[in-house]
Amino acid sequence: MYVGRNLEGDDDESDNDTSGFDEGESGCVDEDAISPVSSHIPPAPPSAPHLAQVVIIGASASGLGVAKSILSANPDLDLMIVEATSSVGASFRSWPSSTRFISPSFYSNPFNQIDLNGLSPIDDNGVQAFLRSRPGKVVDAQHPTGHEYADYLDHFASTPLKDSPSTTLKDFVSFDTTVNSIESVRLVSDKGAFKLSVSSSSSPSTIYARYVIYAGGEYGHPYMPPFALEIPEACVHYSKVDDWGEGAEGNWVVIGAGEAGIDAALALYDNISCGEITVIDKNGGNTSSTSVAEDPSTSLTPRTLSRLKAVLESKEVRLSEEQRTEG
Repeated sequence: MYVGRNLEGDDDESDNDTSGFDEGESGCVDEDAISPVSSHIPPAPPSAPHLAQVVIIGASASGLGVAKSILSANPDLDLMIVEATSSVGASFRSWPSSTRFISPSFYSNPFNQIDLNGLSPIDDNGVQAFLRSRPGKVVDAQHPTGHEYADYLDHFASTPLKDSPSTTLKDFVSFDTTVNSIESVRLVSDKGAFKLSVSSSSSPSTIYARYVIYAGGEYGHPYMPPFALEIPEACVHYSKVDDWGEGAEGNWVVIGAGEAGIDAALALYDNISCGEITVIDKNGGNTSSTSVAEDPSTSLTPRTLSRLKAVLESKEVRLSEEQRTEG
């Protein structure tokens, strides 16, 4: 999550000053040309650009969490969340069906102990409590699937706000809105701001904001090395897999021995009927250790490590610590 604040010409005036948005001859922005974006104020005509004190890009875990924190501190703030899809938590719904959270969701919020995957420890019972409250059996409430977590996010965003019972976080979200570009502008008051050009059927094509918070995440924009771009039909990124059980025949090479790589290898192992799975990593991976390191970022999580140990004796999974990819 990235936070942008245009400090050009900042002074000691209140940060709530959103006056002056006009891109006329002066090169500044005048407030007469725009209208507030708060859901508590009637929407402006489609031809008028919107003004928000804060614009958050992304309506998933990070975006909803930071929005809740900001509104808890200032319930009347002009805040807007722009989301490229038609629902909250869309990236989690695109996870492979077998993928689960590696950080456990403890049934702890009701006892004033933070659920690691929960968004609000004060007035939210957490992910596991939500999953337990739903009809039907939950296979592993400690490690929810992407769809289960997205359902929790939707519930979280649909819950009335404590300081404004008639309002929910969804009221601040502009769905199906894609940000095409962001540029700096200067207010008449000499404060810096941002101009967002967006594509949306329900919002104006231009939004102005004093602050911009990027909470879009990396799952939907994966890094692809050059060799993967050269042979896209033969090299698939983890985020592009819908179900590891589809087309799991033959020999597979998994590049990268971190959490995603080992999870992919184990998912293939659970579904493959014939073939061999090889995991290669330029540093030998994080799989050679038989115990969890003091720094969790340098080793596999306990859940992944225990799953790996259970299948290492199988001939179908082989760890190669001497091979590395180039490019």
